[in-house]
Amino acid sequence: MAAIAGIVHSTQTGRPTQIARDSLLAKLADRGSAGVYSYQGDSVSIVYAHAGTGKKTHTFRDSQRSIVVAGDIRIDNRDDIQDMLGSGSGDIVSDADLAAKAFERWGPSGIERIIGDFALAIWDTKADALYCFRDHFGIRPLFYEKNAESFSFASEAKFLPGYRKGAFTDDYLGCYLAQVPLYEPETAHPNIFRLMPGHWLRFQNGNLIVEKYWELEIKPINSADPAREFRRLFDMAVNDRMEPPTRMAALLSGGLDSSAITCVAEKILSSEASEQPLRTYSMVYEDNPPLDERPYINDVLATGHYDKKFLPMQNYQPLTGAIDILDLQEGPFGAQGLLKTAYMYEIAANDGIEVILDGHGGDEAVGYGTGRLWELANSGRWIRIIPLVRTVNRLHGTSSLANYLSLLERFGSEHLYTRALRWIIRQFVNRRKTEDAQKQPTWERYLTSQFIEEFNLRQRSIDSRTLTVIERTSDQHYQLRNLVSPLVGMAFEMFDKTSAVAGLETRFPFFDKRLVEFSLGLASSEKLRLNQTRSILRRALKDIYPPSVARRQDKTDFMPELATGLVKCHSDVLDQMVADRDGKLAQYMDMDKLRDGISNFKHDPLGTDGGDVMFFWRVAMLHIWMADRP
Repeated sequence: MAAIAGIVHSTQTGRPTQIARDSLLAKLADRGSAGVYSYQGDSVSIVYAHAGTGKKTHTFRDSQRSIVVAGDIRIDNRDDIQDMLGSGSGDIVSDADLAAKAFERWGPSGIERIIGDFALAIWDTKADALYCFRDHFGIRPLFYEKNAESFSFASEAKFLPGYRKGAFTDDYLGCYLAQVPLYEPETAHPNIFRLMPGHWLRFQNGNLIVEKYWELEIKPINSADPAREFRRLFDMAVNDRMEPPTRMAALLSGGLDSSAITCVAEKILSSEASEQPLRTYSMVYEDNPPLDERPYINDVLATGHYDKKFLPMQNYQPLTGAIDILDLQEGPFGAQGLLKTAYMYEIAANDGIEVILDGHGGDEAVGYGTGRLWELANSGRWIRIIPLVRTVNRLHGTSSLANYLSLLERFGSEHLYTRALRWIIRQFVNRRKTEDAQKQPTWERYLTSQFIEEFNLRQRSIDSRTLTVIERTSDQHYQLRNLVSPLVGMAFEMFDKTSAVAGLETRFPFFDKRLVEFSLGLASSEKLRLNQTRSILRRALKDIYPPSVARRQDKTDFMPELATGLVKCHSDVLDQMVADRDGKLAQYMDMDKLRDGISNFKHDPLGTDGGDVMFFWRVAMLHIWMADRP
């Protein structure tokens, strides 16, 4: 794992680049436990910090090459790139050298051919041009800023010259509280932008251009045996992320995704006759059976040779360590589970682990296939929908009749048959769920109308939720929408900072470009099949999944843990939030409504709506962040 940063001055200023380089060296020192390296030209300074996991991925001093390369990069299709480059490329060792050769041969399109995780900077010394690239899904972050004198880039926003600790835009604050993503490519910080996934940029002669080099598209798959092909691609995705050999572990929750990665990784190690068993980390709740997934975890561990480690979570406090992780994430963030992730990373790092295999993103990458209900309803196949509605109900814990009625109201014609069917079902369905779906959003009840209007939060919320006609009727297009959401890249940015501070590298097999493209191209019937969601994954891994995991249709609901934890362990924080009626929160909140909401929440945490619980957690994190600022 690595971090990069650099600054290019708009004019030949000479000496200031030395100052800029020294500043960058100081900022990246904590990310370079295995060394910090720098390049300085007449108008450019570039710094590369290597954390010790994976190969070094920079090429600074090479008299035969006119380009300088620095990147946080892992190439999975090395053989393919070398074959395309032809003779003489087989002796290329580092991924940076291979990327440099591809760029020299094909220009920016050479980097487009790379499959893997990367944030890459290339300085063309002849053209005085800087190129930056971010991988297809944004697994490796890259940020930039431009002013009249210079252009800067970095793996983290805090490495940029214009970053100011504690300063974030009101736009970001509004989106954070309303639980909607920022517009691309905004960040929380004024005048700092993210390079979006699948994009590259060029800065030359003071001019900046940003372009998309890749766009995820639906390419229908016609395979005689889709499950077999999925398994081949999944095995390849896991195997590629186990190179080079290093001290590796897998996060094992007992769910479909983490179990798939764990089982496949163990089989790969076994086939290589590795003396070191795969280490696994699992959270367990011995005193809270509804949250404890140990039975599933134990069934996975029984399938092979593992070095297991259980992390007891019965004393978990949802705001413990909030100050440290807020500083790390450069402000409030929306991923409540990240505090647990940080805890697991810290334990793993203390055990000497260097690389973590994480099942994050399996839901989006594979897809549940629930859009098949829309497709069938849109074509009037109402009888075929009945058993599938029950399957989806088991996943979401909703009413089968209510789901069926929703489909009838959305897709049903005015034919006498469907009108009669709607009327009959309405007699049995509790309409409260429909009323709940139409009620005012949580954030709109607590934020002041002035704040909502000033930062256009209603429109931002509508933009984030509104589906196109085809997204409302096609499972593939709905899955595509989720895969290209800006929340995907933002999540990887949070993972990157969290793992980096622990000295780890996190790898995500489900976000392998080849696997995602294949999964997206599959028909919904491959994913919602035999009364099972995610059927393609279950069928592909049926020979190594333990039966209990293969049959799982549910997901553990951690909302009760969050609700009770906030009230039981952090009642003082909740009280502080509403005590100062003219304090910092009053700029955004209707403090009377917030006080009443918190009072009701403390009285009945388990009876509080999940949306309210998440909102109170977000406000608590914001309060802690603001209280810690001068």
